[in-house]
Amino acid sequence: MTPFEQITALLDREEAAYRVVEHAAEGRSLEVAAVRGTSVTQGAKALVCRVKGIEAPGVLAVLAGDRRAELKRIVAPVVASIAAPSAPAPPLPQAAPRQPG
Repeated sequence: MTPFEQITALLDREEAAYRVVEHAAEGRSLEVAAVRGTSVTQGAKALVCRVKGIEAPGVLAVLAGDRRAELKRIVAPVVASIAAPSAPAPPLPQAAPRQPG
């Protein structure tokens, strides 16, 4: 199952209201919002972060379109679990402040 399919399956299972708008990859949230005809706060961006030392293909992070991705904070819980596998996982990081605009 692809990350997209996993996300939409979760949204379906939780009965979330959403719609999928397919578009070419634009690379920046503001440009993508313009293509969709929505505000940047209405979208989401998904990033797959590769982490040295784990066999998994990556860590999937889904953020609101107006949030900045801080990759070190995203992968920190995974890195911590590798360093101390018997310790409880640290809390997930909070999203970075919203981008102006």
